[in-house]
Amino acid sequence: MIKNEVYTWLFNIVYKNGLNKKEARTFAINYTEDKSALKDIIRRFKNHILKKQFEKTVLNSIQLQQSVKFEQDNIFKNFTPFNI
Repeated sequence: MIKNEVYTWLFNIVYKNGLNKKEARTFAINYTEDKSALKDIIRRFKNHILKKQFEKTVLNSIQLQQSVKFEQDNIFKNFTPFNI
């Protein structure tokens, strides 16, 4: 029962804050299927202070990931490779 509650909690954190359903499902499954991660997350889930800290960390991480801009690489100009 607790595993389902943790899964739902994790899914809702990331789904409501910018990830799509597939990404949110993957995020929650990664935590609930790994034994050591599940043990840690259950400890955090039961402790209100640790739970809020985890939520804050996850939200900051999502915001940082979304702020990364990708640009297409340009071909090097005036570049001559070394001949060995």
